[in-house]
Amino acid sequence: MRPKRQKRHNYATGRVKAQAFTATRWQRFLYEQRVEIPNSEIQKARNKLGRRLADVGMHDGKVRDCRNEADLFAGEVYSRLYDSPEALTSATVEWAGVAHDALETTTEFKSLSEQVDGDPDMAAIATAKIVDKVSDMAEKLANGMPDNSPVDIEDVARSAMRQACREATGDVAEAIGLLGGLAPGLAAAPPAHEQHDPRRMRLAQMLIDNEELRNILRLVGKFTRIATSTRKKRGDNVREEVVDIERGNDLARALPVELAKLRHPKLRTLFFKNYIERSLVQYQLGGKEPVGRGAMVCLLDESGSMHGEPSQWARAVGIAMTLIGNKENRAVTVMGFDTRVKTAFRLDEKGRAWSMNPHTLEVKSEIGDVTDMILAISEQGCGGGTSFDGPVTAAIDFTQMPGGDADADFVLVTDGHASLSDHVAERIQTLREEKGLRVFGITINGGEVTRAVKRLCDETTDIAMHGIDSVGATLP
Repeated sequence: MRPKRQKRHNYATGRVKAQAFTATRWQRFLYEQRVEIPNSEIQKARNKLGRRLADVGMHDGKVRDCRNEADLFAGEVYSRLYDSPEALTSATVEWAGVAHDALETTTEFKSLSEQVDGDPDMAAIATAKIVDKVSDMAEKLANGMPDNSPVDIEDVARSAMRQACREATGDVAEAIGLLGGLAPGLAAAPPAHEQHDPRRMRLAQMLIDNEELRNILRLVGKFTRIATSTRKKRGDNVREEVVDIERGNDLARALPVELAKLRHPKLRTLFFKNYIERSLVQYQLGGKEPVGRGAMVCLLDESGSMHGEPSQWARAVGIAMTLIGNKENRAVTVMGFDTRVKTAFRLDEKGRAWSMNPHTLEVKSEIGDVTDMILAISEQGCGGGTSFDGPVTAAIDFTQMPGGDADADFVLVTDGHASLSDHVAERIQTLREEKGLRVFGITINGGEVTRAVKRLCDETTDIAMHGIDSVGATLP
């Protein structure tokens, strides 16, 4: 049997090949988890550097050797940003030593290192920017500057590294800000036992590269904050604040003026009379209790009329509902539709995300966690006509399937340009009366005034007419 090719490093013995800095096994492991993500920025930058080294004749153009050097250099930059690897006495590869020395002498690299210290995902984003810049100057690093050049290669490298570090600092700051707006705690570096997972890096990179996704997630942040602060009502079962005055005989809640009667010989008799008759003036206590703690089914209009900003609003609501469900351990099913269900994803009570067959709404496969579901929702497009009949019927049938969410509330996001048959409207009304079904509508550009929306939804808020701040009172 042909023996397996030996890797360049050995985790069991702790030996990791180096050309300027000796990374730890842990640092190398975190780097590999991120560089192996297909089409990740750090992978593209490393591969670009390998190609450029081959183009300029390093190792006589042998691609494998050039790729190995590029991979080692990218891993060492990553390690330097993530932590403080041990430096070799002298670099074994001259061009890599020049690049590392240029980084060492810039204050921008020091600031960047402090910014991403201990954060495996932000370190990867910063590494990609630096390695990409190094690949642009690969020929100069390999062959040096011309004899008549007024500057030497060290000066050129230092200037390029300053620029790369400044750009990386901006990218990291933007990514952290957007992640923080998406969900509490997402901006902070994950704990050590979760740092092997590169999905946060993938989401952060998408936020940097995709302007539409950035717009969607900015809306998500506001939707989520508003929804979680307003989705409460005053209830009789929660007694934690004074809400009014009432009559009764609860001494703990009796007004001071009533208790003062006990100190007067004549008024004492009146006090006991009122006590027996339950007519003492006392504080009425109440409080706020959460409503709508069951499952949610979100129907997002993905028809052609929703193209552009309306589609961003719709996906933002779907993502916001997903985040709320994840926080409150509630199942959330998000269906995109035109005249039928086009896409369907589900987050269960345990935070696992699933793709679903849009025709049968049966679970197909697990796609990850809440982050993967957010990405799936954000990547959907628009097209086709619109009808509420097929999607609403599918949603109803889904809740009545074995193991379905029988107590689910529906959230409909649409511009209202759709039809609704009498049969489906009657079926919704029957479920309202028999099962307590509630349908919350969030419409765009006057959609709440359409007849179909009015028949379908119990409560409706139009974003363009009433503003985003009014949405929180509508969400379940």
